[in-house]
Amino acid sequence: MSSDGVKSNEQAELPNGQQPPKGAMLTIFGVVLVDMLGFGLIIPLLPFYATRFSASAVQVGLLFAVFSICQFVAAPTLGALSDRIGRRPVLLISQIGNALGYALLAFTSEHQWGNLLLGLAMLYLARIIAGITAGNISAASAYIADITTPKNRTKGMGMLGAAFGFGFALGPFLGGKLAHWFDPGVPAWVAAGLACISATMCATLMKEAPRRASTTSANYLNPKQFAPLFANKPLMKINAMWFIAMTAFVAVDAMIVLFLNRTMGYTEGDVANYLLLVGVVILITQGGVVGRLQKRYSEWALCIAGLIINGLGAILTAGVAWYPSVGLLCTSAVIAAFGRSLFQPTISALASHHSKEGEQGMSLGFFQGVGTLGRIVGPSISGPMYALHVTWPWFFSGATLWLTGTWLTRLHWAEQRTSTSAGNRQH
Repeated sequence: MSSDGVKSNEQAELPNGQQPPKGAMLTIFGVVLVDMLGFGLIIPLLPFYATRFSASAVQVGLLFAVFSICQFVAAPTLGALSDRIGRRPVLLISQIGNALGYALLAFTSEHQWGNLLLGLAMLYLARIIAGITAGNISAASAYIADITTPKNRTKGMGMLGAAFGFGFALGPFLGGKLAHWFDPGVPAWVAAGLACISATMCATLMKEAPRRASTTSANYLNPKQFAPLFANKPLMKINAMWFIAMTAFVAVDAMIVLFLNRTMGYTEGDVANYLLLVGVVILITQGGVVGRLQKRYSEWALCIAGLIINGLGAILTAGVAWYPSVGLLCTSAVIAAFGRSLFQPTISALASHHSKEGEQGMSLGFFQGVGTLGRIVGPSISGPMYALHVTWPWFFSGATLWLTGTWLTRLHWAEQRTSTSAGNRQH
C-alpha cells in the first residue's frame, strides 16, 4: 500500500476523520523532555536542601513522599480536566505552576532563614506545588493518545518514555554539577527556566488535537470502573508485586544521597557522577539490551531475573558502609540499575498481557497508580530505617526484592501448570 493509503487509514481512525496537528509528536516530545530535564535537575539535591535546615532522615524521606502523594491526587484530576478544556491549556497552566514551584525552591534554599522549621516548611510547600503540577503527565499521555492510532500508539508512548529516560539520565548529572560549580540554588533556578521554556513551547508551538470521545483518565474518578480488574486475580497479584518492588526501589532512592555523603563523603558533584553512571546503564539496558534479551528469554524470566539482580545490587551497596570502595560502589550501582531496567518494562508487559480486551487503558492506568503508591510508601519507611542504621534500607530492599522474585516465580509455575492441564483436557 502507498504511503497515502496508510495515511488515509490512520486518518480515518482519528476523531471525525481529522489529521493530527503538524509536528504534534515532536512538540509534545520536546515539552515532556524539557519538563523531565528540569525535574531531574532537582532530584539529587533535595537531601542537600533539606539538611541545610537540619532535617532528619525521616523528614528527607517525607520530602520525597509528599511529592508522590500530590502527583497521585493531581494526575487523574488534571487528566480529566484536559478532557473538558483541552490538553494544551492544562499543560500550559501546569508548566507555569511548575516554574513557580522551582522558583520557590531556589529562593528557599538561598535565603537565610532565622527559623529553620519555617525554611523546611517552605521546602515542603515547593514540593507540594511540584507534585501537583507533575500530574500533567496524564494530560501529555492523553495528547499522544489523541494524535496516534492504535497501530502507532505504542511508538508514540515509547517516545514519551524516551523523554523520561533522557531527562532522568542527564538531569541529575547536570543538577549535581551545577550545584557543585555554583550554588545548590542554581539548579532550581535553571529548572524554573526550563519550565518557562516548556510553557512557551505549549503556548507557541503546540496545537490542540481532536480529542476522543472517551479516555482512560476519566475512569480514575469513578472507583467502580476498577471492579473488573479486582476480579482478575493474576493481574492483581502482578500489581501487588509491582507495588512491593516499587516500594523497595524508592526506599533506597530516597536515601542514596545521604548514604553516599555519609559513607563516601560525596558532595553534589560526586553524586552527579554516580547518578550519571546509573542513568547510562538504564538508557543502554532499556534502549537496546532488553529488546534483544526478549528475543531469547520470556518476559517472566527477565522480570524474575531483574528482581534477583537488583536485590543483589542493593545488598552489595550496603557493603559500602563497611568497605567504602569506589569499585564496590560502581559495581553495585551497575548491577542494581541493570536489574531494575530488566524488571520495569517486563512487569509492565506482563500487566498488559493479563489485562482483558477493552480494559487495557484502565488496567495500565491502575498499574501506574499502584506504582505511585509505592513511591509514597518507600520514602516514608526508609527514613526511619536509615535513622536506625544507614544500611537498613538496602537490606530491606534486597530481601524484599528476592522474596517478590520468589512469589513471581511461583505465580509463573502456577500459570504453566494451569495451561498444561487445559491443553491436556483439550486433547
